[in-house]
Amino acid sequence: MLVKVEELARFLTSGSRTAADVGKFLAEVTYKDLDLISVYFFRADNDGKVRFAGGHNIPVESSEKWPEFDLNLPLPLTECVRNRQKIWLNGREEWELQYPLMKDFSLNPELKTFINVPLQVEGYAIAAMGLSSRIDLPHSADMSSFINAVSGIVGIYAQNLPEFRGARQQGTSRRVLSRRQNNILNLIREKLTNREIGDELGYSESTIRQETMRIYQILHVNNRREAAAFKFIED
Repeated sequence: MLVKVEELARFLTSGSRTAADVGKFLAEVTYKDLDLISVYFFRADNDGKVRFAGGHNIPVESSEKWPEFDLNLPLPLTECVRNRQKIWLNGREEWELQYPLMKDFSLNPELKTFINVPLQVEGYAIAAMGLSSRIDLPHSADMSSFINAVSGIVGIYAQNLPEFRGARQQGTSRRVLSRRQNNILNLIREKLTNREIGDELGYSESTIRQETMRIYQILHVNNRREAAAFKFIED
């Protein structure tokens, strides 16, 4: 398994890749023995949604029908991002019992094992990686460690993929912001302007503007709307 991980690392760092390239390599090389049907990636965005970001052997009709999901929906891919935990399902009865919404999906009849793994960067889940297999894979310690090792490498590299630019960092605590920045963010959520926030907190409009830009950088957001929609662990 170590050899497989090293091969993947060399592949990811040897040139420019896309999510489709990575998914294909995972299916045909890294996870070849798992007999995968498909590999997919869903990027977690700042508006509370996860969006399809590419993969390998994903039917066009599926990606067009389900391009995004609300992060709060009870689905394996959203749950793995929210909780930063791997979701491992064996057999249709198990996953339809745990996730009734999956009854609405047109799943490959050959599907035996369904795994969703969070892709994390510094403890934050920026995406979900889905693996579907024709084999009834046992959730063993060795297999789990192998999948975790692979997802760790993919998570680090995913930041360089064009499809993952702008991915939010889930699991962020309010403690990453200063008290003043948290106060400013709360007032941004109330739709106050920089001048109004300054009047409310006793700072100049220029200071509020500078602090707002710092908030954007810390939270990896681009504007007031995304900042206001950002969900912290404590929210």
